[in-house]
Amino acid sequence: MVCKVFIFLLILVGLGLRIEGYAQKADIVKAKVISERIDSSFEDKDFVNQSMEVRILEGINIGQVVTVNSSVNRSKAIDLYEKGDNIYLIKGMEGEYFFADRDRLPQIGIIFGIFFIIVVALAGKRGFGSIVGLASSVLIIAFYIIPQIVNGQDPFIVSLQGIFVAALVSFYFAHGFNRRTTIALVGTIITLVLAGVIAWYFTRLLSLTGSYSEDTAYLQRGVLENLDLRGLFLGGVMLGTLGVLDDITTAQVAAVEQLKKANFELDMRRAVCEEL
Repeated sequence: MVCKVFIFLLILVGLGLRIEGYAQKADIVKAKVISERIDSSFEDKDFVNQSMEVRILEGINIGQVVTVNSSVNRSKAIDLYEKGDNIYLIKGMEGEYFFADRDRLPQIGIIFGIFFIIVVALAGKRGFGSIVGLASSVLIIAFYIIPQIVNGQDPFIVSLQGIFVAALVSFYFAHGFNRRTTIALVGTIITLVLAGVIAWYFTRLLSLTGSYSEDTAYLQRGVLENLDLRGLFLGGVMLGTLGVLDDITTAQVAAVEQLKKANFELDMRRAVCEEL
């Protein structure tokens, strides 16, 4: 469970780094809150409107102070912003700025560090190797798969390429350089190929497009105007499949190996049947 949470945190950090990289293209800039107040004239009884003066920290208008507003549900007033908080702004067509979201990367970095210490403390060298393998997978996602998708490449093909490389690196770092890991890796790759073919076929058979709401339509605007939602859907399926297979294949191979060691008269087929 710890490793799965760790993977999730790494992905968040990786995605955050990519967001930082593409922010300027999408007219998104980071800013710091220098003062804030609650707008008492705001009449909506369900929301609180917060007016903030912020200093822009990047872009061509770095150092400029602007005023932006953020509305928060009264039941979530704890989410109001304070002086010193970092936020993201969107630049409008006429040069005005609008509130976008909170900058959460520092907090994610703290949680990342805590989990790093816990994993290494509990699992030692093997835990550190697992972290290196997991980190390499996230780096591939953040610095290869996502940029290629943003640049208009087929998300399905790009995801498959990245997944195969991620599996190769993460398996050996996480589970060691031995025959058992190699067998698990080969089984994983074969299963990924079969899963990819099945997913591709049934996606077209069922006419799944990957578009199901207004949110997905917004993804195809700006720098993502060439985004293939169907390919993105298939790429997500493959990434999820790899996450499942990483645990299953290594556990199955280890179980069969132990059964074989316990009874040398078992052939491979009988060992697999005994394990099942």
